[in-house]
Amino acid sequence: MHSARNSRYIAEIADTTTTIFLMACMHQNVETQADVDTPLRKETSSGRSYALAMLSAVAAVSVIDRQVITILMQPIKAEFGASDAAMGALAGLAFAIFYVIAGFPLARLADRGVRRTIIAISLSVWSLFTLLCGFAQSYVHLLLARIGVAVGESGGMPATHSMVADLYPLSRRGFAISIIGASGSLGSALGVYLGGELYQLYGWRGAFMALAVPGLILAAIFRLSVREPARVLPHNNSKDTTPPLREVASTLWRIKSFRSFLVGGFGLSFAGVGMLVWAPTFLMRVHHATPQEAGQMFGLAVAVGLCGGQLASGYLADRLGQRDVRWYAWLGGVGAVLAAPFGLGFLFVPDQMTAMVAFAIYLLLMSCWNVPFLAICLTMAPPRTRAMVSALYVMCVNLGGIGLGSVFVGAMNDVLTSRYGPEAIRHSLTLVMGVSVLAGLACALASRWLRDDVRSSALSQDA
Repeated sequence: MHSARNSRYIAEIADTTTTIFLMACMHQNVETQADVDTPLRKETSSGRSYALAMLSAVAAVSVIDRQVITILMQPIKAEFGASDAAMGALAGLAFAIFYVIAGFPLARLADRGVRRTIIAISLSVWSLFTLLCGFAQSYVHLLLARIGVAVGESGGMPATHSMVADLYPLSRRGFAISIIGASGSLGSALGVYLGGELYQLYGWRGAFMALAVPGLILAAIFRLSVREPARVLPHNNSKDTTPPLREVASTLWRIKSFRSFLVGGFGLSFAGVGMLVWAPTFLMRVHHATPQEAGQMFGLAVAVGLCGGQLASGYLADRLGQRDVRWYAWLGGVGAVLAAPFGLGFLFVPDQMTAMVAFAIYLLLMSCWNVPFLAICLTMAPPRTRAMVSALYVMCVNLGGIGLGSVFVGAMNDVLTSRYGPEAIRHSLTLVMGVSVLAGLACALASRWLRDDVRSSALSQDA
């Protein structure tokens, strides 16, 4: 009876907070629409740099709050008696579904309203629900709180990508997006590292509570100090021209290279995020590391590999893309194919140190696809649809990786445990390596049409 009352209470909090969140965003959109349609003063170099730094900080906090659960899955599983499939759903599928559902209306608001306010409100909401994760008394409580985190985070990235696309031209956009991506990767490393350290000190509930606080502070700073950038719009545009979602999706689906990027991104996210979510658990089960030790090893590998790959791919995409735009497709495709042997090395090399070096190289190569793909997709999108395009892109990535990849590995763990015991996770993760190779080839295929698609894009001249 007490558990049922708590579940209803948490559900009411989640529903009320989400409703307030959407109403607040819509109210801000209505209130300032005239200001949004009026051309703003062009941002200075220092203003762009500050906005990018703050957007990067928001991205880092977002992934910290999302990723911390991966290092805490073992103690949570033990306390609540959940299966690996259920833990995979907690870390991935439930998060991804609600992220996508809430993402589209919030992306539409970002295409029409004040993006800095949407980001600040989003940050406040997901930080609040991260705090509520620490009060969970059952699996259901924690699931509802994670759904709240997903709803909050769904408003952040589309608005962020839209702002970056208006702050930077194509020739610099890839590297700017790579800064955002590398900050998210750093957040992934910090989330697991700090989660392991805080777990040792305060338990898994204390870890959630402690990591929620920085986001609440950053939300206020962001809203008060970051300026809304001018949208790159025709001078004669005096009224809202944001097309409906169906029209945006239909237009983009007719672009062959965009279709290849979505299919490839889905598969690469399936493999990459599946590995990221379960790698700390793999270290604990196979290499017998403590949560603290797993957090330290995983955090270092992610900081070196994932951050390095994001920055390098953004820089190379901008440099090489000026010579041939097809490099935006080649980088990710080739990187994914080359990453697979190092991923297998991480799973099967018995020496822990050598395995972690292989894991860092795997992350470096596997992270070469996201930044170039997103940069070129935003380039092919009209300004008033960039947040919506980001939401469509993120939907495929999240459903593939956060949604299905983590659940697939968890379900295979449950199936294979009777035969392989703790080693089952090794074989489950092996299965996703083949997916990454096929997805990489699909991404490289986009190069066949990319030059013509960019050339025919209405905004190909904004670079």
